[in-house]
This record gives sequence, structure tokens and C-alpha cells, in this order.
Amino acid sequence: MSRGNSSFYARLQAAADLLSTGVVVLDRYGRVLWCNTAAEMLIGCSRRNLKGTDIGLLFALSLIHISEP
Repeated sequence: MSRGNSSFYARLQAAADLLSTGVVVLDRYGRVLWCNTAAEMLIGCSRRNLKGTDIGLLFALSLIHISEP
């Protein structure tokens, strides 16, 4: 990645982290590439731990958590 691209992505990440809405970026296989701070808070997991996780697994785990008494 060139220096210009890394600067662009750093600015994009900083802007996305200001949003109160959770943003999750997936690859074409449904694995988490990146998420913003609001998504971390909603999901309850750090972006470092989320990276590479299958989004289907995240939804399944959230449904289990919601259905617990």
C-alpha cells in the first residue's frame, strides 16, 4: 500500500470512528475486515478480535446471547 493510500485509509477510519452507527466491512466471503468503534461497542468485541470472523457466526452468537435468560 502506498503512503498516499495509507493516509487515505487512516482518515477514512478516523471519520468512521466518529459515527454513532456501527459499520462493519466484510470480504466477499463474509469475514470481517474492519469495523468502527460503534460496531465494537454493539458487538462487544474489539476490532482486533473481530477481524477474520465470519459474520454468520457473529449473528448466531448474538442470537444465543439475546435468548439467554
